[in-house]
Amino acid sequence: MHWPPGGKYAYQPVADVENLEVPYQLRYNHTMERRKVRHLFFRVAHGLYRWGRGEIKLFEVMIFGEGYPAEAVLTSQPVDLAKLAGSPGKEKLVSRLRWEAEQALFPVTRVEVRTRSGDALDTLKAYYKKIGGKLDEVTQEEYYRLKKFLRGPIEVRGFKPGEGWSRWSPVYPQLGPFLSPSPNKFAQFQVKLLTEDPNRAPMLRGLYVELTNPLVRRITGAVVPREVREVDRPLAYTYRMWPEADPGDPGFDQVLIRAPVVGDTVRLEINGREESPAFVEMGSDSLWIGLPMLVKGDSVLVRFKAKVAENGIVFDAFVGTAGVWQRVDPSAPKATLIFLPTLAESQDLIGNLRVSSIFTPNGDGINEEAEIVFSVLKVEGKEPEVAIYDVQGVLVQELQKGEEGRYVWNGRDESGDLVPPGVYLCRIRVDSDAREYTVHRTVGVVY
Repeated sequence: MHWPPGGKYAYQPVADVENLEVPYQLRYNHTMERRKVRHLFFRVAHGLYRWGRGEIKLFEVMIFGEGYPAEAVLTSQPVDLAKLAGSPGKEKLVSRLRWEAEQALFPVTRVEVRTRSGDALDTLKAYYKKIGGKLDEVTQEEYYRLKKFLRGPIEVRGFKPGEGWSRWSPVYPQLGPFLSPSPNKFAQFQVKLLTEDPNRAPMLRGLYVELTNPLVRRITGAVVPREVREVDRPLAYTYRMWPEADPGDPGFDQVLIRAPVVGDTVRLEINGREESPAFVEMGSDSLWIGLPMLVKGDSVLVRFKAKVAENGIVFDAFVGTAGVWQRVDPSAPKATLIFLPTLAESQDLIGNLRVSSIFTPNGDGINEEAEIVFSVLKVEGKEPEVAIYDVQGVLVQELQKGEEGRYVWNGRDESGDLVPPGVYLCRIRVDSDAREYTVHRTVGVVY
């Protein structure tokens, strides 16, 4: 290993001990502030040193911590859904997932639940070599290179996801539709228990799934366009869905699309005919449409507008009826993924920035506030920091996000007093996992 360890490790030096003088130090204790640690690296910086008949080298390391771990990951074995529902051999639809936990200090303590699903399992086997009257575990390759009289038993230890399984889903809300492809024969569940405070930890009390027969045997979908050049701008998208139904399938009369929807215009087509939706409900991240009829085998097309600010965002869709939801699977790999090549090529994390250059907070009701509007690109789940400073770099006020994601400065400092007229600096900072990105703009205060 190269030193310092590079590549995927974000490391911090903890201690550097010189042990060059006789008598050599044989024991070393180091105490550091509590921190999140996943890997510890050690090295002997100056090689080995001879002392009498022996050698001094790193022999044993003991690590002690306090409090709860920052992260604990619990992963289930693949679950046979049909067997769980009491009908072996018949595919079942996971219509809903629910979990209960204690996370009173959210987001300091939190629970994250993910799933994946598939139809094939691979067997986990252990191979043993006979050595006298004992058995020694070996690899599969080593086992089949042995002479037959040296081959011991083969033990089946369990099963693991096989070919064609989906990736881990996004994090679930505490109650919502199943986010992995369904119906499928098997599902796997993963729970992460996370805490930012070593003295407090979340507790998972239960994880529940609702199983039912599929609404249709299979339904696939695709989005166009899949490659766009406009970042965080309203653009028209078309989501097409193709259901395949068996006799007796109940069908569906609702469509839910998870996407950054904007505007108030939605068009619906069923089997090539334009139809009026029974209802339309829009949120900042979803579009819920009621169909005027029960659909089983007819194609469904939905046209809507959305603003995409992240490269590689997936437009997930579900069909449902009477509270039961079935996921729409992509008709081809990446068929529901939106790619923004201009965003992938750019290093910017902040786009479409608009800052009021001059405002007059004098109480006359005209131009009283400075408005800061921007889009956060490529980063999900982290709030930007927006603050006002004077020209000496002294903090004047930290701003909080307001309606429609806007930030507003009223010309006052942290104490609520109006600031003197002059030029001030607006700093916007976004932290990603890889780096920090900061933008500055000037704001003029005039009375």
